[in-house]
Amino acid sequence: DKALLQKTSHFAFVTGFHQSGLYIGKLLVQAVVNGAGTPIIAAYTATTRIEGFANSFGDSGAAATSVVTAHQYGARNRDKVEASYRASFLLLTVLGLVCSVIMYFTAGQTIGLLVDPGYTDAFANAVDYLKIVSVYYVFCFTGNTFAGYFDGIGRVNIPVCGALSHITMRLILSWLFLADAGLAAVAHATGIGWIWVNLFWGWIKQKYNKKDM
Repeated sequence: DKALLQKTSHFAFVTGFHQSGLYIGKLLVQAVVNGAGTPIIAAYTATTRIEGFANSFGDSGAAATSVVTAHQYGARNRDKVEASYRASFLLLTVLGLVCSVIMYFTAGQTIGLLVDPGYTDAFANAVDYLKIVSVYYVFCFTGNTFAGYFDGIGRVNIPVCGALSHITMRLILSWLFLADAGLAAVAHATGIGWIWVNLFWGWIKQKYNKKDM
C-alpha cells in the first residue's frame, strides 16, 4: 500500500528529526557549559546522568500514552481518547511531583555517588543545579503526556515544534546567563523551557478539543 508506506515514512522521518534535533540542542548546551570551567563541566555531567534516569519514567509515560491514544483514536472513540489523556496527565503529574521531591531532598546523596564531595566547587554546583531543576520537574512529566497524546493522534509535527522551541530557549537562556549565574542559569533555563512547551502544547490541545476527530 503506497499511501500507508508514505505515511509511515513521514512519521519515521519526523520522529527521527525530533530526536536528532533534541540531542543536537543538548550538545550545544553542553558546549556552552564547557566554556565555564572544569568544576561546572563536572557538575553538569553528573546531573545529566541523574536526570537521564529520572527522565526515563517520563519517556515511558509518553510512549504508553501514545499507544493507548492511538488505539482509541483509530477506533474513533473520542471519549476514551480524552479519558486516556486525563488519566495520563494525572499519573504523570503525580509521578513528576514524587520525582521532584526525591531529587530535591536526596540531591547531596545522589550527587555524592558521581562527584567526590571533596571536590567542593563541582559538588556544590551539582547539588544546586539538581535542587533548582527538581522544582520544575513536574512540567517535564506533564509535557510527556502532551507529546504522547499528539503522537497518538498522528500529529507528530506538534511535539517536534514544541521540543525544538524548548531546546532553543534552553540554549539561548543558558548562553546569556551562565557567566553571571553559573549552573543555576542552565537549571532555570531548562525549567522555563518546560513551562513554555506545556503552555504551547496546552493551547494547541484546547484547539483540538473544539474540533471533531
